[in-house]
Amino acid sequence: ASVGAPAFARRAGSRAEPSGLIYAPMTMEAPAWEVIVDIEVVCGAGEAIELGAHTRDGCLARADIGVQHGWHAGAAAVWRGATDGSCALCAAGSPRHREGAVSFVRRARPALTPIGHGGKGGGDG
Repeated sequence: ASVGAPAFARRAGSRAEPSGLIYAPMTMEAPAWEVIVDIEVVCGAGEAIELGAHTRDGCLARADIGVQHGWHAGAAAVWRGATDGSCALCAAGSPRHREGAVSFVRRARPALTPIGHGGKGGGDG
């Protein structure tokens, strides 16, 4: 699920006081990244983009945000939790067993089909 920042409903007559209702916009679909424990994705020579030291979840978040915003190109990330806690992103890589490593592999997304007349888009159906 992709989750945006939460928003809250305001109490009637107030500009800032919450009413108690909180909304978290999200899209429910398969997660964008597959998590593989104890497998390290080994990037090609000179291909790895080092993202720094992070927690496991921080590594995934940094890789995902970088790819979504076009800051980095990559389809696989690895968190080296058993060694230095570093995180790296690469286009692809070969897997190898390594205790404590966690790899994240970006899932392929199906192409969107335009809605419209004969698949040409536009219109009401």
